[in-house]
Amino acid sequence: MNNIYFKEDFNNKAIDSLPQHLIDSYDIKFYNPSPGCIRTLDNKIIAIYFYVSTDQQEYAIIRFNYIDHKIVFDSIYLRQGKEMAFSNTKEYRYNKDKKLIASYDFYSNSPENFCIQHKEITTELISGFYTADNKQEIYWLIE
Repeated sequence: MNNIYFKEDFNNKAIDSLPQHLIDSYDIKFYNPSPGCIRTLDNKIIAIYFYVSTDQQEYAIIRFNYIDHKIVFDSIYLRQGKEMAFSNTKEYRYNKDKKLIASYDFYSNSPENFCIQHKEITTELISGFYTADNKQEIYWLIE
């Protein structure tokens, strides 16, 4: 842990951008102080991830895209659902309409790749801190 966190006023901006029906549906609560991740591409912020608690798991992830200095909700990542048990090896990403947009297979025992992302038309290897084929796209941990 690096003891760096998102501040409460930044959390509030994220909450304001989060669709209320998702907050209600998953009982989303932001931590204070709030851990997460910032994703950069060519040294510019492109996405911000917050770890949040939900009624389904303690550390779910909410992703916001960073567009024109504003945070815009993108998706929620869950490792379980109402009809499935918690998994350390599988994660599911849903959009604002709760539609599945990607799934992830985790291989924490592999030094080369952290996970494999499966989308409708692509499969991509992701390391712990950058996309495997693009080392200019970096994930900075906030925790």
